[in-house]
Amino acid sequence: MIFDEWKNREIHKGKFFITDGAIDIERWERSNIKILFILKEAYSRTPDSEGEWDLASHLNKGLHIVRGKMWKTVSQWCLGIQKLVSSGEICIFDESYKGNKEFDDALRGSAVINLKKSSGYSSSNNADLLQYVESDWDLLKTQIDELKPDLIVCGSTWPLIKSKISYKKCGEWLYKSDSYYFVDFWHPANQYPNKLNYYSLLSALRLSIQKWKPKT
Repeated sequence: MIFDEWKNREIHKGKFFITDGAIDIERWERSNIKILFILKEAYSRTPDSEGEWDLASHLNKGLHIVRGKMWKTVSQWCLGIQKLVSSGEICIFDESYKGNKEFDDALRGSAVINLKKSSGYSSSNNADLLQYVESDWDLLKTQIDELKPDLIVCGSTWPLIKSKISYKKCGEWLYKSDSYYFVDFWHPANQYPNKLNYYSLLSALRLSIQKWKPKT
């Protein structure tokens, strides 16, 4: 994804811009299921200053470098979904992501898109986020189309984008557009226990696996 046009839009000019996308393109291409997370906004310590930072490159350093509970949670979801696709069963929740290469590979084989790519804060405002969806939906749609994900997990973002999509409900928290499956789920930084997050997401996906599972 070339971000030059994005950064030069009026809503982003002169602001700290954070690029995103496939974390590791080679792992993404060979993944048994391409999982895209659509999240709200990435943030920096100086959101109102000029500059640029690449979220995907940062995450590609691995879980031993990346700080914060959220990305560990994302890695648990990724690995659980990958194993669900491979086996058809929900694997037992495993907290041992520290130093576990499976979790690392699962995260690095996924992709992340933030709706708001500049001037991000740790606390999001939906009215503010909707301004960015309205401004940038054409580019967000292009970014999704370039990635061609098998499954899109919306981290508390489905209500913000569903008006832009023609869709039908086809499972628990699952919606189908002409091209993609969207999961309307909690943000991975939510305060619920990791185990509750994991089993809620995987149980819902297992109920509809024959609909969204990639054809081999």
